[in-house]
Order: sequence, then C-alpha cells, then structure tokens
Amino acid sequence: MQYRVVAFLLFAALPGTVHAAITDGMAAQTGQAATGGQYNQQFQEWMQRAEAGDARSQFNVGLMYEGGFGVKQDFAEALRWYRLAAAQQHADAERSLGLMLEFGRGGERNAVEAARYYTLSAQHGNAKAAFNLGNCYRLGVGVDRNDAEAVRWYRIAAEGGEIDGQVAVGVMYGLGRGVARDIVEAAKWYRIAAEGGDPRAQFNLGLSHERGEGVQQDFGAAMRWYRAAAEQGDATGLRAVGVMYALGRGVTRDPAEAVRWYALAAEKGDPIAQFNLAAAFETGRGAETNPAQAVHWYRKAGEQGIANAQYNLGVAYEAGTLGVTKDLAESLRWFGKAAEQGDVAAMNKMASFYEAGVGVDRNLEQAARWFGLAAGRGDLFALERLGDVLWAMGDFDDAREAWRRAGGMTTEQAALARLQRKQHAGLEVTATVN
Repeated sequence: MQYRVVAFLLFAALPGTVHAAITDGMAAQTGQAATGGQYNQQFQEWMQRAEAGDARSQFNVGLMYEGGFGVKQDFAEALRWYRLAAAQQHADAERSLGLMLEFGRGGERNAVEAARYYTLSAQHGNAKAAFNLGNCYRLGVGVDRNDAEAVRWYRIAAEGGEIDGQVAVGVMYGLGRGVARDIVEAAKWYRIAAEGGDPRAQFNLGLSHERGEGVQQDFGAAMRWYRAAAEQGDATGLRAVGVMYALGRGVTRDPAEAVRWYALAAEKGDPIAQFNLAAAFETGRGAETNPAQAVHWYRKAGEQGIANAQYNLGVAYEAGTLGVTKDLAESLRWFGKAAEQGDVAAMNKMASFYEAGVGVDRNLEQAARWFGLAAGRGDLFALERLGDVLWAMGDFDDAREAWRRAGGMTTEQAALARLQRKQHAGLEVTATVN
C-alpha cells in the first residue's frame, strides 16, 4: 500500500523572546568562567558596591541572585536589585527587569511594564531590548500588535549588531509583514546573520539559494548553508541536507545518505524529518523496510501536527497494515486529526466512515458535513457523494443541487472526479518528502 510523503517546507520562524543567558552574562561581567568559590567572592565585592549605590554592581548582584551564582537563587531579590539599577537608567538592568516582568519571575507577570522597560532599555542603546520590544509589537505583548513597529525595533536591534534582530528583519521582509515584501532585502539580512553564525539564518539563506528567491538559484550554495546550519545541530538544517541528498540538488542523489540526515533531525524533534524517515522505512527508499519504525515515526510526526502522517496512520489502522492491528476507531481518530487541518482526502474518509457507521455510530448529518467541507475545497468526488447523502437524508432539493453542480462539470473535471472516485474507493495517494 502506498502512502503520502510531505513537501519540504520553510519554517521561517521568527526568533522568540528568550530569557537572559545568565551564565553568559556572568562570564561577560567577570571576564572568565568563574568557579563557585570565585562567584562567592565576586558576589561579596559587588554587594558592597551595590549597597553603596553603584548601578552596575546592583545589576550584577541581580544577575547572581537570578542565576544562583555565589548565593542562593532568589528571583524576588534579583527583581529588587534590577529595579534599583534600572532606576539609575542602567540599560542591561532595564532589559533584565523587562524579562523578569514578562515571564513573571520574582513576582506577578506584567506584560505592560515589561514592554515599558524594554522600551527604556532600547532607548538607552540596548540592542537586545530592541529585539525584545520588536517581539512585543509583533505578538501584542503589553502593547497593541503592530507589525510596522515590530520591524522598526527589529531593525534598530539588527543595526546594533543583535543577530536575533537581523534574522527577524529578514523574516519580516520575506513574509511582507509590517513592510512591503522584498526577498532581496530578506536575503541580505539572512546573509548578515548567517555569516555571523546564526543557524536559522543559514537555513533561510540556504532556502533562498535553493529557490532562487532574492539571490541567484544555486543548489551548491544552498547545500553549503544548509550544512553550516546542520553542523551546529540545527534540526531544520539537518533535515534540509537530507532533502538535498534525496533530490540530488548540489550533491549526487543518495537516498541512504538522505535517511541518515533525516534520522539526525528526527531525533531532535523535527516533525517533517520524522515524517520523511517514516516514509523511508515504509517504502524502503534509502533504508530497509521496517513497518514498526514507520509507524513509530509517523506517530511522532502526527502528534506534532503533520497531516500527512496522521492520514497515513488512518490508512494503516483502517487496513491493518504496517504491522498494526486493524482498528477502525483508531483509524477514524487519525483521519479526524488530519481532516481538522483541512486534509481533503481525510475529510472524505471521515464522511465515508460516518455514512457507513464504520468505527463510529452511523450519522448522516456528520457524513454530509464532511463531504460538504471537502466539496467546498473543490473535491468533485465529495460534491457528488454529498448529493447521495443528502438524498438519503430526505433533503431532495439540496441533493439535486449538489448533483446539478457535479453534473455541470467539464470533461476534464469529470475525468478528475472519476480519478478521485477510484482513489477514495481504496487506492491511497503517494507522497515523498521534499
């Protein structure tokens, strides 16, 4: 039995608001990776100066309380010392205070105050705070959602050398959010961040080269940037290298090597790589056929929302293939998950199950609902079957209308409907992952 394979997708995810890296911050303050004893000594020295009103020392004491370095971890105390330093316009303290308030560390969460402190910090030259503020505007955290303002602050962060801001500016230009879509500008910012070592930017720049978006199409360059991301352990980069081997882009086609990279990405939780790995084990492309492993990875991908994996599990449980026991209720559950995401074939499966009472009590209303949803997405088989169900329900006028619409098909549409009818009668649709 043949199953689907998913197309390669760009996850142009924007960097999220990440809490301060305490250990990095401490290393930056001390100039070294301090030991526990050194932290304790440093804490005493900074505390003495902090109590005397030195803003930088107050910030450092806050860092040590937040991270538990040289003193017992205490978020409330960290918050108190950050406030004291922030009151003296210490930009790093203002940002740290914003982070504590945004995530509710040391007190109640207060997104409005968090955004206010990010603003102050950014205005005092902290590029990381400008990035955090851009996230606030993009997501509507403590401020009204405003993509244009998000881009403005991301650009300030980017121009201040903040790599997260550079990635974010690229993504916003690539998506056309808050700014006119400009793939050349997007690629420019991806390159800046990629050359700075950011794996997300390296992946996106690789994709730009693969697609020829904003740069000249160059599979070799795409592969180099994907590898750069992969070498840092980035799951999307690992998966992308696998896809290039599967397609023979920039390298000699090698299904076995593709599977090796998919496995690395799948173990890191990449859902598309998990799907691709499952498909390899199911089809034997690049790996020995292993139904148990196919089901394992389809399930992993399906649990992360990959509709094609959910559909394939529905098929397996419906027919009792891939080593699973036939279980129509479980089949219906997986088809339902795929259908809820808009998968048309899964919608038709749901309708057919409800119409026949397979794995569920017979329910013509539900059958009509699912056939109707599939028909609304242009599925001609579903439109014809909707008429059949409506007729069985006694809704003769709507049934005739559905048949009339189906009967008005062009020759090409009629041929497609016949093909769809054969597919829905039991032939599965094949897929491979790009």
